[in-house]
Amino acid sequence: MSKFSKIAIVVGLGLVPLLVLAQTPAGPAPDAIRDINGVILVLNRIINAIFGLLMAIAALLVLYAAYNYLTAGGDEAKIETAKNTLIYAAVGIGVALLAQGFGSIIRNILGV
Repeated sequence: MSKFSKIAIVVGLGLVPLLVLAQTPAGPAPDAIRDINGVILVLNRIINAIFGLLMAIAALLVLYAAYNYLTAGGDEAKIETAKNTLIYAAVGIGVALLAQGFGSIIRNILGV
């Protein structure tokens, strides 16, 4: 099994719980958007799903970077790849946190 296949399996298995948690049993049906509150509810669900997805991907990237670093064996190219992957993961976490905070900022501006 190739390295890409293993990563795809881990990412796939990690996404299943996120998709289950993103489902909310309460609230209006998707066709019940009749006012601004319905739109805000849908946007909150989308933002929360994206936040969870980005955080899961960032966590997997941190684990992948740690694996690369531990198995580098002094190879400078692998160490550099691990460092870059860790930087990308940190940027991903920052973007996810900004996306989560963006909804609050918009709600405060709109006064909702």
